[in-house]
Amino acid sequence: VDDSIYNIIERGADYYVSIDLVSPDSINFSKRFKTIAKTNEYIILDLHDELEPKTTIKKWDPTNVMKILMLLPFLPIDQMSGGQTRWYHLIKFLSKKHKITVMSLIRGDKEKELSYLPQIEKYCEKIMVFDRPKSPWTIRNLFLTLVSFNPLVVMINFSLEERRAIKKELSENHYDMIHAETFYVMPHIPKTSVPIVLVDPTIEFSVYQHYVDNEVPFIFKPIYLFDVIKLKFWEKYYWKKANKVFAV
Repeated sequence: VDDSIYNIIERGADYYVSIDLVSPDSINFSKRFKTIAKTNEYIILDLHDELEPKTTIKKWDPTNVMKILMLLPFLPIDQMSGGQTRWYHLIKFLSKKHKITVMSLIRGDKEKELSYLPQIEKYCEKIMVFDRPKSPWTIRNLFLTLVSFNPLVVMINFSLEERRAIKKELSENHYDMIHAETFYVMPHIPKTSVPIVLVDPTIEFSVYQHYVDNEVPFIFKPIYLFDVIKLKFWEKYYWKKANKVFAV
């Protein structure tokens, strides 16, 4: 590596991958960052997971006002699907005592979804929204899914703009907790000492496995099954990365 590893991370690097296991970089970086895969032929390190004790969550005091950064895959809209309705009422309830900042992706009809913002803005300190493709079947998503170790559900719900915004928000403001809804919003979170609570309403890899087993034509199963493997790996990885994990 010809530059500072932190400069490289700043420019967007997520992982260190090398086939030279005895190089100074591989040896030094493996002492500083978590190894997520290692064989006799290669090593992969997570550059956003330094080897240090995980932040502990202090015992909750109901008299304390917390500042919460809530990350959502879709806007919390009362008139929409079950998950979006739950997020809406959760924010409404928490806002009675705590200060909420929401960052969310937008899918579908952007103009229509933005028209719902006034309903939730009254409960939040701040709301930031970010675009994602209307259809998951874009050339970009399919290509990145095929050539990377990221599953499709992560690629279609990832926004580089949101990741940068979260990093900026955490650097400029104090937060007591990050509340992440679904594991696939977790890749947006930079390295931070702020405790992370992950709410995962569905075991995604299990649902996807069922779909592949019962709906996908035999000729395409190998492609889909590889995505299931990737999905299972990353979902379990982010369960471990969070300080607390809750199911709904």
